[in-house]
Amino acid sequence: MIGIARVWIIAAFLACSQMSLAGSGQEQEYAAGLSAYEAGNYEEALAHWRPLAQQGNTQAQFNVGFMYLKGEGVPVDKEIGNNWLLKAAELGHDKAQYNLGIAYLKGEGRPLDVEAAKKWLSKSAAQGYAQAQYALALLLMREGKKNFPEAASLFKKAAARNHVMAQLALGRLYRDGLGVEKDIGEAVKWLRKAMENKSPEAVYELAMLNPARGQSLNSKEGLANIRKAAELGYARAQYELGAAYMTGKYLEKDEKKGFQWLLKAAENNYVAAQHDVAYAYDKGLGVEKDAAKAREWYTRAAKAGYAMSQYALAQILAKDEKLTDRAEQAFQWTKKAATQGYAPAQYALGTMYAEGNGVGQDYGQAMYWYKKGIAQGDGDSMYGLANLYANGLGVAKNLKEGHKWYCRAAYAKQKWAVNMFKDKDLSVVCAGVEPVEQKNSPEQVSEQ
Repeated sequence: MIGIARVWIIAAFLACSQMSLAGSGQEQEYAAGLSAYEAGNYEEALAHWRPLAQQGNTQAQFNVGFMYLKGEGVPVDKEIGNNWLLKAAELGHDKAQYNLGIAYLKGEGRPLDVEAAKKWLSKSAAQGYAQAQYALALLLMREGKKNFPEAASLFKKAAARNHVMAQLALGRLYRDGLGVEKDIGEAVKWLRKAMENKSPEAVYELAMLNPARGQSLNSKEGLANIRKAAELGYARAQYELGAAYMTGKYLEKDEKKGFQWLLKAAENNYVAAQHDVAYAYDKGLGVEKDAAKAREWYTRAAKAGYAMSQYALAQILAKDEKLTDRAEQAFQWTKKAATQGYAPAQYALGTMYAEGNGVGQDYGQAMYWYKKGIAQGDGDSMYGLANLYANGLGVAKNLKEGHKWYCRAAYAKQKWAVNMFKDKDLSVVCAGVEPVEQKNSPEQVSEQ
C-alpha cells in the first residue's frame, strides 16, 4: 500500500516539475529520485534528492524531511526530518509549513509550542492548504468560544476545497449556531456534501437531526441514515442501531440483531458498546450466556475508563475464589468507578471502607463516599450513612440523625429502609424529613 508520505511525494511531482525546479537538469534528477522512490529504493531516491534539497529545492527538502520522519532509507530521526521541513517551510512550501505546525503542536521533533504551531499552520492555511485550514480551525476551537467565528471561517475555506472533515465540522457549527448564525438548511447542505464524500459521521449526523431541526430519528429517512452510517463502519451509528434493536425503541425489538450491531461497535473500540456487549454476555441478551466473554469485555471497557464496567469488573473479581487478592483488586476497580462519579460504586466503596474489605477500615472515608453518593440521590448511600450515625461508627452516636437518613433512604425506595418501615406510614414516622432529590450519576443512563 502506498503510504501518505509517498502519495504526497508523487502527487507533488507535476507541480515541482513546472514550478520549483530550476532547470531541466534538476527536473531530470528529481524524476530519477521519484522513480527510485516508487520502486522502494529509498537510499537511491535520497541520493538524487538530497543534493537538490541542499541547493534549496523546496519539494526535495520536503521529501527528504519526510523520509527522515518515516525512516525510509535512513533511521527515523524526527529532529533532522523537521529541520528539512523547516528549510522548505521558510521558503514557502505549504505542506512543509503544515507538518512543521503539527510537529510543534504534538512536540514531536520540536518542542511543544502551541504558538509556533499556530504560526506555521496559519502560513500554510493562508496559501489555501485545506488540511492546514482545518487543523488551525480545530486548534482555535479548542482555545474557546471567542475563536469560534474565525474557526468557522477556516472551516468554510477548507470545506469549499472539498475537505470532508471540514464539511462535517461546518455542518455541525451551522446546526448548533457556533461561530455562525444557526441555519439548519446550511447544516444539511454541508453534512450532505460530507456524506457524498463518503463520511459515515455525516450520514449519522443527518440521521440524528431531531424534529426541531427538521428530521426525526424515528423517521424512515432517519433510520435509513443510521443504518447506512453503521454499514459504513461508523461505530457510534452501529451502537445506536444496536441499542434501537435491543430496546425496541424506533425499531421492532430484536435482541439478536441488536447484539450483532453492538458487537461491531465494540470491536470498533466504542467503549459504551463494549460494556453493553459484556452485559449481554452476562445476562444472555441476544446471545448465549458466557461469563468468560462477559469478563473479557468488561475488562476492555474498564481499562478504557468506563465507570460502569469498572464497577461490574470489581464485582466479578470480588467473587473469584481463584484470586488470593480478590478483595484488593475489587477495591481498586471500585475506587476507579467511584472517582468518576458512579453512584453505586461510591456506595460500595464507602461500605468497603466501613467493613475494612480490601482496604484498612476507615469510617471517615466511608462517610466521605456515602456523602458523594447521596449528592446524586443514591438511596443505598443514604442507608449506609444512617448506619454510621445510628451505631456511632466514626461519629458520635446520633439516633435522630440516623432516623432522618433511614427515612430519606426509604423515600428513595432503598430496599432495606423500605423493609424497616414496611408496616408504618412514612408520612407519620418520618414527619418533617424531606426526601433527597434523585439524580443520575454519570453513565447511569443505560440502567434506566
